[in-house]
Amino acid sequence: MRPLNLKILLVDDHALMRESVRAILETDDGFEVVGEAESAAAAVEQAGALRPDVVLLDLRLPDADGFTCLDALRRLLPKTAVIVFSAVDDP
Repeated sequence: MRPLNLKILLVDDHALMRESVRAILETDDGFEVVGEAESAAAAVEQAGALRPDVVLLDLRLPDADGFTCLDALRRLLPKTAVIVFSAVDDP
């Protein structure tokens, strides 16, 4: 059985968080980080160009909240999985 090769787009406004998550994911042959975005606008643009299988999405972005970005991503790429990955503790 061939291992998964999931293409992942990281979306977080903190470079250290993106770099850390990338470093962890790239230790596994089943994941490929195809792009990084620091804003909602960049996330939607890159998602359209890169067509990732998975988007790891922070909820707090400088130009829009994560839910607005999530909605745009779902409309653009309805089959792409979006995982909210955030340190926001406000329910």
